[in-house]
Amino acid sequence: MDAINQSPEKLTYKEYAKWAEGKRCEVLGGVIISMDPSVSPKHQEVSMQLSIEFGSYLRGAL
Repeated sequence: MDAINQSPEKLTYKEYAKWAEGKRCEVLGGVIISMDPSVSPKHQEVSMQLSIEFGSYLRGAL
């Protein structure tokens, strides 16, 4: 298991800012969450559908 996944401690932004570049993770509420190295086709599909829905809604609202 990656060291990123093993840390139950919360991280402050100041601590996170000191990390070396290139680590693929997010920090949400101080909790470190590892990210996949690449985006899956399903993620791309969902992302595209959300973009279409938001765009359609906004065009209708203007």
